Amino acid sequence: MMTYFFLVVLMPQTSAGMDIPEIVEKAFHAKFPEASAVNWEEYGDNYIATFFEDNAFTEAIFDQNGSWVKTERSTDEEALSQEIIDQIETKYDFLEYLDVVFTETPENSTITVKISSEDDEEMTVATVFTFDHQGQLLSLTEED
Repeated sequence: MMTYFFLVVLMPQTSAGMDIPEIVEKAFHAKFPEASAVNWEEYGDNYIATFFEDNAFTEAIFDQNGSWVKTERSTDEEALSQEIIDQIETKYDFLEYLDVVFTETPENSTITVKISSEDDEEMTVATVFTFDHQGQLLSLTEED
């Protein structure tokens, strides 16, 4: 009977033939040590890592010097505070949560919530709420 041994090296996955600067990889691992299933893309002078952290799909952007630019984490309504849920649900009777995204930059963080609801004519409308990290409503837009 033959026995095979495989050496698994945990390295970020990259797009075909793409090299991620070491400074960018180090900055990424310092900020997101628990990241799994990491994939990289180059976008202009920036590097975008897509990965899972805490069971949430996450996208992080770093510049070519390894400075963190932005993180977007997709999740569901269970991650929302009761204050945010109350603000949404008191405005709409029937709704379905379509998307919840936490966005963080060095300057601030926001929470974007997209819902589907019915208007007065019972037409389905998508509404996008943007809140600051304290639950204060910053903007509300409706899409047809």
